[in-house]
Amino acid sequence: METSQASPLEKELEIVNELGLHARCAAMIAMAAEKARGDVRISRNGHEVDGGSTLDILSLDCPRGTRIKIRITDPNDQPVLEDICGLVARGFGEIREP
Repeated sequence: METSQASPLEKELEIVNELGLHARCAAMIAMAAEKARGDVRISRNGHEVDGGSTLDILSLDCPRGTRIKIRITDPNDQPVLEDICGLVARGFGEIREP
């Protein structure tokens, strides 16, 4: 769920899947971030990490309901930002419709 947008290069999101931001989800973000020309940064409560590192992402400790910010440094990486936002919004494919 997208909650706000501070700039075109940054989006704030909520982790919506039941298990939160676990290893498989972190790896999905890291793989998407690898396509970026510039940096992809992810932050929670002021702690910012490299979005291309699964271990760094896991260090944020993001259970369901956590708010994170995704930030890119190169405007040409907007599609990467949108891809990552889509992964988060869809619960990394873990949310089942009733």
